[in-house]
Amino acid sequence: MNLVPASPPITRGVPSSAQRWKAFLVTAGLLACMVLITQWSRLQSHQSDLLTASAEARHVAAQMADRTAHILHRIEQAGALALHAPHLPPARELLIDGTEHSVVMVLNAAGHVVDSTVALADGADMSKTSLFALAKTAKGRQALLGDPVRLTRGMAPVIPVVRALTAADGTFSGALVIAPFMTYFTDAQHLPKHPETFFGVANKNGQMLAGSVHQTPTALVRLRPDVWATLLRPSSLETTLPILAEPVGAEERLTAVAPVGAYGLHTLVGIPVESAPADAQALFQVVHLVVALLCGGVFVASAVIQRQTEKLGRALNTRSDAETTLREEKDFFDITLGSIDDGVITLDQHQRVTFINRRAVALTGCWAAEAIGRPVGDILRMTALGD
Repeated sequence: MNLVPASPPITRGVPSSAQRWKAFLVTAGLLACMVLITQWSRLQSHQSDLLTASAEARHVAAQMADRTAHILHRIEQAGALALHAPHLPPARELLIDGTEHSVVMVLNAAGHVVDSTVALADGADMSKTSLFALAKTAKGRQALLGDPVRLTRGMAPVIPVVRALTAADGTFSGALVIAPFMTYFTDAQHLPKHPETFFGVANKNGQMLAGSVHQTPTALVRLRPDVWATLLRPSSLETTLPILAEPVGAEERLTAVAPVGAYGLHTLVGIPVESAPADAQALFQVVHLVVALLCGGVFVASAVIQRQTEKLGRALNTRSDAETTLREEKDFFDITLGSIDDGVITLDQHQRVTFINRRAVALTGCWAAEAIGRPVGDILRMTALGD
C-alpha cells in the first residue's frame, strides 16, 4: 500500500490563444482611448485658440484705427494751420514725419505744381489727375480723401488729403495736397506670433486704400459687397471672427474691422487661421510625441510580458512534468520495497522514518502510521522493549 500522499497537480502556465487576444485587445483599447482623448483635447484647444486670435485681431484693429485717426488728425491740423496763415508756408514745413512718410504739393488754379517735396519738374501739369479734380469739388476749407496714387514712376503710392485754395474774392486758386505714403498706415503693425497677418485700411465702400502682409504692400482690391457687409456686421466678443479668404490671396483669415471715424475709413486685421493655434500646435506636437512613445512603450512592455509569461509557462510545465515523473518513480519504488520479504525502512536526513514496508511492520510491531515521521531510534527501542 502506498502511504505517501499524492502531490496536488500543477496547472500548466502557457497562456491560451484567447488570453493573448484578450490582452492585446485591452492594450489596443487603452491606446485608442489615449488617442481619442488627445484629439478631443486638441479640438477644444483649437476652438479656444480661434477665440483668442479673434480677440487679438479685434484689439490690434482698434489700435490701428486709433493710429490712423491720429495721422489723419495731424494732417487736418497741418492743412488748417497752413490755410489760416497770412501766407502759405513752404511745402516742406507741412510734412508729416518727414519725406520718409509723407508728401506735400501745392497746385495753382491751372493745376500746375508750384511747390513740392518730391522731385517734380517746376510747373508740372497735374490738371488731368484725380487729385486736381478732387480739389475742385471741395467746398470751402473741406478736406477730401482721395484714392491711392503714384506721383512719379517708381514712387510708392500715397493717400492724398486734398484741400482747395481760394483767392481773396473766394474763387478757386489751387490745391494743397498732404499725402502720407500708403505703407505709413501699416508698416508699424506687426504680430510676431502671426507674421503673415494682413493689415489694411479701407474706405466706406470696401475699397482698400492701404494693405500689407509682413510689411510688404498688397494689391489694393475692392472687397465684394457681401464680404464687406459680413465684415461690418457686429459680432459678440465671445464668438470667433468671420473666416474669409479676402482681401489677400486664398488663405483663410480671422478678419476684424474697426471704424476710424474720419472720412468713413475702417482698419482691417486678418490673422491666418493656420497660425491661430500656433502655440497649441507646438504643445500638441510634444503631446503626440509623448503619446507615441507611450504607445510604443506599452506595445514593447506587452510583448516582453507576453514572452516572459510564455517562458514562465514552459518552466512550470517542465516542473510539472518533472514532479509527475518523480511521483511515478516514488510510487514504483514504494511498491517495489513493499513487495520484498525483508524489512525495509527508509530515513530522511534527520533520521526520521519516511517509509516502512509490511515486513518491517511485522518485525517492529509498529504500524506504518505510527512509524512515519518518527526518529528511527524510537522504533528500534519499541522493538527492543517488545522483545
